[in-house]
Amino acid sequence: MEEKKGFSVKMGGKKQRSQQQQAKEEMVGEGSYTLYDEEAAATVEKDVPVLDQLDKKPSDKSRLTMSPIAKKLTAAALGAALIGVVLGFLLLRYTAGIESETSGAAVPVATKEAAVNAGAFGDLTAYVVQGGVYNQEDIGQEVAQRYVEAGVPAVLWEKNGQFFLLTGMGGSKEEAEAAAAQLQAQGYESYVKTWDPGVEATSTDWQDELAVLLAAGDNQEPALWKAWQEKVPAEAAEVKAASAEAISAMEQGTFTASMMLPVWHEAASLQKASQ
Repeated sequence: MEEKKGFSVKMGGKKQRSQQQQAKEEMVGEGSYTLYDEEAAATVEKDVPVLDQLDKKPSDKSRLTMSPIAKKLTAAALGAALIGVVLGFLLLRYTAGIESETSGAAVPVATKEAAVNAGAFGDLTAYVVQGGVYNQEDIGQEVAQRYVEAGVPAVLWEKNGQFFLLTGMGGSKEEAEAAAAQLQAQGYESYVKTWDPGVEATSTDWQDELAVLLAAGDNQEPALWKAWQEKVPAEAAEVKAASAEAISAMEQGTFTASMMLPVWHEAASLQKASQ
């Protein structure tokens, strides 16, 4: 379809557009300008709030806030953590203080059964391993010597006119039974019994300390025995000598409670001789 052409009239040698065409163009021009102006204004109006929001600094109200309950829970948690740290520190210092005070003078922990028996030396009783009983001392001594040569710390203990061959001991019945089982495995006759040396209750400090050490059974510290040795008087030299072998075994890690049997026997014999 052909485009309609406008017509023009020459006036004074110049083409003049028709009034209809000119009016039409003016209307189009005015309408186009008005539409663009409205769209631009709308764009400006929409953009202004956005720019204002970007320029504004966040107010205090817009910051993150916590509810009162959350604040209380947080404060309680922090307080509990702080108290726990303080108590832990105090407990650590208290424990360290106890260890430092008792490191050089602590008594080894004995079994409950042995601790009851420990006290004055004359009141000390213990579980022993018996290998025999003899009416004649010389026969008993010969048998005891064979045990010693085999590495068993045996003693011949006289009581009520009889001579008992004791081959082991323990701080508890269980320790003594374990020692007896080892001897039986080697072919030795052994059974466990409670032994009371039958000495007077009166005793000295070094004897009472020995009672505590003996009652500890297998739980021994060589440093405690060495400290005890310094208190042993000269007239008890045989007791001190008997303990030297046990202390050496403690340091080498080969100690058994039965090694204390000769020490107990020598100390009890000395006590009985002084009665």
